[in-house]
Amino acid sequence: MHCPRCSTMNNPEQKFCRQCGLPFAALRVALAGDFDDAVDKLKKGENALSAGVLTLCIFIGVAILSAVLGSFDRTPSYAAPFINILLGLIFGLPAIFVGLARIRKSRGLLDNQNATPRLRPEEPLVQLPQAPDTDRTISAPPFLDSVTEHTTLELKPPEKIR
Repeated sequence: MHCPRCSTMNNPEQKFCRQCGLPFAALRVALAGDFDDAVDKLKKGENALSAGVLTLCIFIGVAILSAVLGSFDRTPSYAAPFINILLGLIFGLPAIFVGLARIRKSRGLLDNQNATPRLRPEEPLVQLPQAPDTDRTISAPPFLDSVTEHTTLELKPPEKIR
């Protein structure tokens, strides 16, 4: 695989260019054609993760509020806060785990662990032989003298005007 930045030949298994250090994750995803799929999974994972955390926080907040308000009674009941925490865990934790799983899948696509190569050639790359150096005097085109060539060399200083 050739590095797009410095054109150094690298092994296809390398994650970074051996010459300039460019990461190949985006290049692998582009070659495999899975970029849109990886971005969709990443966005869905982030949305599910944030929804799960928000749900869990809301239920825990309601549980704390009901515990504080229930403590003003002579016989406080802790059943409502316990139920709210339990509901928060029931609804929030699965969304958090789904979000983390989707983010993990999108990272797998970006690292090219599960991607199937579609544009990679089936045969190994062949290194072309080095081109021979040429003599510049033979290959250089002849330049014709221009109109202004040597005009400044034959200038005479101006005569003093009296």
